[in-house]
Amino acid sequence: MSKLSFPDLPAHDSQEADVRQWLPDAEAIVDACEALAAAGEPAGVESVFEEMGAPKLDMTVTALSARAALQAAEEGRAFYHHELRERVAMPEDQAPEIAVWEAGTVPVWNQGILEEPKYFSFFLDTPFPAFNPNHRRKWRPHELIHGSMKFFWHPQMTRFEMYVGSRINELLPVVHWYSFDEIYRPRCPEHRGEQLYQEYCGECEAAAKPYWETTPEWRATQRAQALTWAERGIAHFEREWNACMAEIQSGDLHPIEGYKLDSSSDAIGYMRSHWNRMTAWSFGAWAELFLTDDLDYYSSLGRYMTHLKDTTRRLLGGDIGVDLERYKTLRARRAIQDLAYRIYVAMGWLAENSAGLDAVEAHLTPALEQAAHHVHHMLTDAKIADYSNDVLRDLLQAFERVQGHFPDEIANSVAALGYQWWEPEQFAHAGLAQLHTGLRDALPSAADILGDHGLDQHAQKFALSEPFRAHGRLAERFADYLAAEAAAGTLDADEQFAAELAKFEAWATRAPREDRVAELFASIPNSFDELAIRPGTVRLNETLTRQRFPADIAAAITGDPQLAEQDEDVELGRIFLRGELRLMLVDVEEAKIFDAIESGQPRCDWVDAIDIDSMAALLENGFVIWLPEPF
Repeated sequence: MSKLSFPDLPAHDSQEADVRQWLPDAEAIVDACEALAAAGEPAGVESVFEEMGAPKLDMTVTALSARAALQAAEEGRAFYHHELRERVAMPEDQAPEIAVWEAGTVPVWNQGILEEPKYFSFFLDTPFPAFNPNHRRKWRPHELIHGSMKFFWHPQMTRFEMYVGSRINELLPVVHWYSFDEIYRPRCPEHRGEQLYQEYCGECEAAAKPYWETTPEWRATQRAQALTWAERGIAHFEREWNACMAEIQSGDLHPIEGYKLDSSSDAIGYMRSHWNRMTAWSFGAWAELFLTDDLDYYSSLGRYMTHLKDTTRRLLGGDIGVDLERYKTLRARRAIQDLAYRIYVAMGWLAENSAGLDAVEAHLTPALEQAAHHVHHMLTDAKIADYSNDVLRDLLQAFERVQGHFPDEIANSVAALGYQWWEPEQFAHAGLAQLHTGLRDALPSAADILGDHGLDQHAQKFALSEPFRAHGRLAERFADYLAAEAAAGTLDADEQFAAELAKFEAWATRAPREDRVAELFASIPNSFDELAIRPGTVRLNETLTRQRFPADIAAAITGDPQLAEQDEDVELGRIFLRGELRLMLVDVEEAKIFDAIESGQPRCDWVDAIDIDSMAALLENGFVIWLPEPF
């Protein structure tokens, strides 16, 4: 049994309206986190997290991340890989009632990132959330708490009920993100004690370590801030709880004014994006056949609020734990539910009363009913629980036998589940077309060298590799994979060249990609003397990066065949200016300028020693930025 223990919370009056009467206070929360860290590495917990389809460190950076993840494991939650899972497009009648973007209801590749619309990137009812390698570590416990919260639904629900249910679902995940998950979270010096909101900080991500590896001395220095985060979380929870209760009792909106986060507006956005989907026949058929009220969802807002209270109290007090084999059983149950919903969405593409729909229903209905029977009985009958994987395979095969009735894009997407914890080779192959498209989008030159067949072979192998499961942009992870293959001696000459091109393309397109101040206010001096003596700032473009590449790669990139004749590597520099990638060969004079500015030397110490023409070119092309002081 994998277990994480906090002190038990005292019993409470279930009718108590004051949340502070049934939540622990800030000091109790921080003391519990401190005690769990002092207890050292918990036995067996990481073995469960390793089965969940995301980096285990993401779920162990803080004590309350680990408890949130293990609490979700008690429900059988896991992750699919965002880049391997194909979204089953929604039929037109299930699309959002407001157009959220031009790409419809499926993610699209943009510069190697599989992007999604804001309110259609997540589904509160999904059995599994996504592991998106481009997202911060905090997303993993956040998504898992959404899973622990289940969702609100009933066949006759009103739009207002769905809105309130969406707001209730968001309450604990958001409080955890902005407060509880900051308790003893390592941060870089610049962001210690700060809330990042939309800002990404690579140094903060790199500072992450398992909570039990923090030292007592470090925790002592962070205790005051930890207490502040805990109190903020309690106050945030209290505000939102009271607002949700007021909405249920009054039937009116109760937004909270004066705060950066607008949970009411977000819940409205979610309702308008998912109303058509969650009131479609396909959703109702799935929910009524495969789900159980008060176990998988809640049909009463009052009971849903009670579930929120119970889930929050369990997160903050008592034992949380699950046996590994039991977890796998629960995960299989969720997987069957997951596949079943995708099949129902696909069936929505077939015309009503058509021969195709009749044929599909005749074939699939028995398979769906058998799978649903398994879902409802496997938790209490250990004998049938052992056959869960067979049930999932049978359902996949049943759909394969009728997929010819569906549009190709729908037929091909249903089986692309993106699981990396069950038959990963099968699901890597099922998601290969999407991954192939992404690699061509991220690394077009390297992909051209490999060709379609070679790219498919490497994509299949890449999808089963460590770099694929890591954080970061697809371009950099595939470049890392190819570099490892080259080091292992498995690449031929063309593939080695593609590996070097991939390294270049990943470098050339990585963040940062905008220097807003430079784009708005950079100036060109009227003369070199003005640059030398006028007060102001001379600095490098914030998007500038420099890298050395083999001469043949530099020649291919720049189109200058003479570069290939050089024996030494060639240094390249790149910036982004108004969204445009700019490259340059960095010669001795330009390197001297870059180095002098980067070192922070006073301008008067180096300006007379540089090459004027080189400096002029760097200023004109935006590599060096001049911001003169106003007169």
